[in-house]
Amino acid sequence: MNRSWRIRSYREGDEHQIVQLRKTVFGDVDAVRLSISTWNWQFKNNPAGNAWIYVAEDQGKIVGQYTAIPTRIMLKGQEHLFAFSCDTMTHPDYRNQGMFSMLASELYSFISRQHNVETVWGFPNNQSLPGFIKRLNWKVIALYSLRIIPLRPLRMLRPYSRFIQRLMPSSPKPSSPPVSRSHIISPGVEVFSIRKFCHEFDELWNQHKPLSHIVQIRDSRYLNWRYCEIPEFGYVSFAVRHHGQLAGYLVIRLLELKGHYFGVLMDLFPIPMVNYDVTLYLLGFVRQFCRMNGAEFVTFLLPDSVQKHLNGMGAITIPNKLNPRPCYLGCRCTMNHKANQPDGWHITYGDADIL
Repeated sequence: MNRSWRIRSYREGDEHQIVQLRKTVFGDVDAVRLSISTWNWQFKNNPAGNAWIYVAEDQGKIVGQYTAIPTRIMLKGQEHLFAFSCDTMTHPDYRNQGMFSMLASELYSFISRQHNVETVWGFPNNQSLPGFIKRLNWKVIALYSLRIIPLRPLRMLRPYSRFIQRLMPSSPKPSSPPVSRSHIISPGVEVFSIRKFCHEFDELWNQHKPLSHIVQIRDSRYLNWRYCEIPEFGYVSFAVRHHGQLAGYLVIRLLELKGHYFGVLMDLFPIPMVNYDVTLYLLGFVRQFCRMNGAEFVTFLLPDSVQKHLNGMGAITIPNKLNPRPCYLGCRCTMNHKANQPDGWHITYGDADIL
């Protein structure tokens, strides 16, 4: 096949065309990601290092991209640098030409040769998953079911029923959720809203990092970048104190997507926090916070160890065939690599670039 495009590495200024390509490929879903400031935050200001980016160009026009960002991973007690695959894009006019696999192969070769990075991980969607598996030697580590706690069941059905639309017209959503300074949720347990993660959270990370075999490093440098430096996402962060001592944190996002207004528990660390009862109180706080701010439901991506907590609050699992965006965790590494173990990963929504 004669192709008119060529592959090259990122050059300064490409981000303007890359953002336009994203709009062409994904539309305005989560429009925050269509701004240059958000692009700079994700791909240039990452505390683990600048993103690795390869693009396909046709007569000066960027028509494809493969990107991976460095991620600091704690693996069996040792820090490693992995590559997080994200923002894979091919212009609709250039699909089925082998662009995706060629871009990925060029990038994998570069990060292996220049940075000694061999492990690539991420969350492929239904469209890209076959290519990752068949042509790029990826393995599906886990398929996470969509779990939600309904808060306003009728409103959840509103986009699909004209009768319910007449019965329950849409209501304006708050531009930013009201947050009081502190909440006492049980004797000895207090939740504080925070705008920055101080060095005290470094001590928290060092204390609890052995809880999982494979976990993205959650020190204050990472947390401030992930949740505080891009206010347009609307993340709301809370510190949790147990009898005055820092016990953990949680992060919530409220957003409107595909006709639904809902809450997302982006991160909860450590899991479980203190004990079963405290963890249950915190999940109840998340549910109440989202409900008070008008959410139809709240969704979680949490380890199986807290499944009984969620079940006790009425959580339901959406069948995978009904999930519009199945959440696959995939990885490319050597066959005997520890990252191939599905039960070793500690994953929350904050580890993904989906929300």
